[in-house]
Amino acid sequence: MAAQSQAIFSEANPSIALPRSILAGLGWGLAMWWSYAVIEYALLSALPLFQSPQGVFNGAHWRLSGLLFDAYWFLGALSGAAAGTLVRNWNVRGPRSGRRDLHCGRLPGTFSLLVAIQVNLCLALPAGAFAMFTLALAFVMSVGILWVLRHPDSRILDFVDFNPFLLAFLLIGPTWFGTEALADTAVPTKVEVVVLVTGLLFGGNWLLRKAPRWTAGSHFLSGVGIMALIVLACGFRSGTNKAVAPYTRPSTSNPGRAPVIMIVLDTTRADHLSLSGYSRRTTPHLSEFAAGATTYTNVMAAGDLTLSTHATMFTGVYPSWHGARVYPYPGGPAPLDGRLPTLAGILSANGYASLAACSNSVYLSRQWGLGRGFDRFSVQRQVEVIQASRRFELRLGLRSLLGWTLRTPEFERLYRNAEEVNDQAISMISQPDARNRSFFLYVNYMDAHVPYLPEAPYDQMFTNGAPALSYARHREMVTRLYKANDISEEDRASLIAQYDGGIAYADFALSRLIKKLKSMELYDRSMIIITSDHGESFGEHGVWFHGNSIHQNEVGVPLLIKYPGQTTASVVQTPASQVDLMPTILATLGYPIPGHVQGHSLRNLDAIENRQLIAESVSGRAFRWGSLKLIVSAAGKRELYDLGKDPNENHNMYSPLDPESKTMDEAYAQWLKTLPVTHRAVPQTDREELKHLRGLGYVQ
Repeated sequence: MAAQSQAIFSEANPSIALPRSILAGLGWGLAMWWSYAVIEYALLSALPLFQSPQGVFNGAHWRLSGLLFDAYWFLGALSGAAAGTLVRNWNVRGPRSGRRDLHCGRLPGTFSLLVAIQVNLCLALPAGAFAMFTLALAFVMSVGILWVLRHPDSRILDFVDFNPFLLAFLLIGPTWFGTEALADTAVPTKVEVVVLVTGLLFGGNWLLRKAPRWTAGSHFLSGVGIMALIVLACGFRSGTNKAVAPYTRPSTSNPGRAPVIMIVLDTTRADHLSLSGYSRRTTPHLSEFAAGATTYTNVMAAGDLTLSTHATMFTGVYPSWHGARVYPYPGGPAPLDGRLPTLAGILSANGYASLAACSNSVYLSRQWGLGRGFDRFSVQRQVEVIQASRRFELRLGLRSLLGWTLRTPEFERLYRNAEEVNDQAISMISQPDARNRSFFLYVNYMDAHVPYLPEAPYDQMFTNGAPALSYARHREMVTRLYKANDISEEDRASLIAQYDGGIAYADFALSRLIKKLKSMELYDRSMIIITSDHGESFGEHGVWFHGNSIHQNEVGVPLLIKYPGQTTASVVQTPASQVDLMPTILATLGYPIPGHVQGHSLRNLDAIENRQLIAESVSGRAFRWGSLKLIVSAAGKRELYDLGKDPNENHNMYSPLDPESKTMDEAYAQWLKTLPVTHRAVPQTDREELKHLRGLGYVQ
């Protein structure tokens, strides 16, 4: 066996036969490709993990990374052997090359990697100026290798016979520096750095040529050792970020009151739940929950984005009062007003352990103020295996090859799935500090959010046998929509099918969490709220996705509450809002409601009859009074709908001379007079944050 390994990974005699020539190319192809895999993983997976204070690798990341490594090994060995075979008749010596054989496989192995890089970049065009530099460099080196194999005395040998690790960094470094490491740097500086690094790599390789030569096996084994260290470091880092830190025990004693569990199904519109009569069976488990809970069928979100609506749920005031806003707003983003008390803070001050396990790592973070008051606020950010924006990655091309035979949507997952969030939440409430006290647990699922990549089999549950959408395909549709508002009915149906699959998967995960609560004997005595922050648009009123409309498909959200000890179903049709959640929870627990809160307890239905509700967006505002809903766009356009007769808002009733329109205009004008004026500093957002925002569709 040792002899066979030496034949594969050693520099062979010039008179070797064809089979050993193939083995030599195989060995060096494996060494070259594996070295590239190590450097690529270090720069594009390990480094982002350590750069993000909340970064984690989930199980899918480890599995898919291993799958990519297998692909590198297989394709490296195969292409190296093929390259060695193609040039086998060029096996010649010269005076300068007499000390070793050029046909040992080293140059063919290098050639195989260079060709793969060129093919990948050509398929990714346009890929940017720095990627084009790498493409040109790889092409010149490939031609140089072919020349040296034909003319072994050529001095070009000094420039194409590369150390595997230096070659790997040469092929990924320039583009990585230009687009990642120095993304916020001026272009001339980027060019200078890239030229300097390229020169240093060539100089370093020239020096290494004077050192003793390693065999292909030595390079391969050293790569295994380096990768093992990187993986161990990443595993430790990811595990540390996943660990549940101990809570800060409050000074007050355990109040002994009902646990409160709030579950938000991010981006879930009410009319896509089978509970609401939707044609697809998306939420069978939620329907079971409703059999022992109160269902509010007429709920309007306070806005159409995660930050503003969550701030309302946590403070009981509308967006204009809490001030939290995101990128589309004039003046830029701003966090939650630090002067407002939060639900978590109030409960913590009364002896509750306030805990949160979130999937949405963009806005559900302390940076935006939503973590204020929580003892433990977990917003782990899943480091992506592949980023579609990094078109220079060779593994992006490998992912496409793997997609021919394997299910690969997990490669582009941008957030933790609901079951992973469940694991974190259950771990939190299982600790003694929470288990032996009353606790407030906030849980956020994001599986219905773009890019709609639910776990199998939910990814194909409603596709009628068609393959699940890939992230690349999703982004292609999104780009076409934003540029030309152009999409086929078939593609629209695919988006909706994947979205519904995400809701169905979240519903399944919800059932798992409820089952666990029952096994822990927490379910019956808990107050459990299940709702959504906002909905989603699929072309209704000419709008797509969310963050740009206050029509019902974006502000019509579900709300179910199981009050402590409740076992029978109840349905409430009185209009309600997200501003009501905080006062409802406080009233149920017997705590006073702060005087500034704009919502009301939903247990006191008399207080919410015939009141006015608001939804706010960068696109305008919605003003609801009874069944009438007035929409005033940012440009001043007005729409009026009677939701009792026209729930889908198909018929605009607004007319300046119409009595109902006049009444709604006057009431809205009075409400505008109550708006506060706030001027607050905006938070700083780094490049990684912006990249994540773009991936989730918040920024184009």
